[in-house]
Amino acid sequence: MPEVFIQGGEGKLQAKYSPSEEEKPNIAIVLHPNPKHGGTMDSKVNYAAFKVMKDNGFSTLRINFRGVGKSDGAFTEGEGELNDASVSLDWLQKKNEDFKSCWIVGFSFGAWIGFQTLMRRPEVDGLILIAPPVNLYDFNFLSPCPIKTLIIKADQDEIVKKDSIKQFFENFKKQKNADVTLETISKSNHLFENQLNPLMETMSKYIKKNRSN
Repeated sequence: MPEVFIQGGEGKLQAKYSPSEEEKPNIAIVLHPNPKHGGTMDSKVNYAAFKVMKDNGFSTLRINFRGVGKSDGAFTEGEGELNDASVSLDWLQKKNEDFKSCWIVGFSFGAWIGFQTLMRRPEVDGLILIAPPVNLYDFNFLSPCPIKTLIIKADQDEIVKKDSIKQFFENFKKQKNADVTLETISKSNHLFENQLNPLMETMSKYIKKNRSN
């Protein structure tokens, strides 16, 4: 898996990139959890999500936010990381100028960053939010969002409250032309320990149904 470095706002961002063999591929960026709690681009869920996108033919990029791993700078709790996601998406699109569709996959804190990125990037047409921490961060900036979205929650999530994610889903569904699906992984905690296979299967099934062919 080739390591690459992307020029970001605070220096270089460490990333791993897997190019698709398709001439006009779908592309995806994968965003990791809060590094204050050990989140990196190599976190198990993050890597699993990367593998699913790659195995489904996407040109796939996962990055370390600023201050994580070999990435320059320091963690900023959101604003800087939003810039990291945007410049990484620019890099990915330049590598795949004839891409068919553009997806964002975010896990936990990365889901929050991915959701904000989506609202600023009209070319993004696929979104997967894994255990989005809707009770910890502000997800209330919903605007009309006619985009294919999969929300995956953990049945026994000790961080994300069930009522909060249910309310987020209901609010999302009310948006004009919303196309949002909520799936639950049973017997799973926030890190989906011992439940990575069901998580990956859920993602893959959704992608096969909704990706651009």
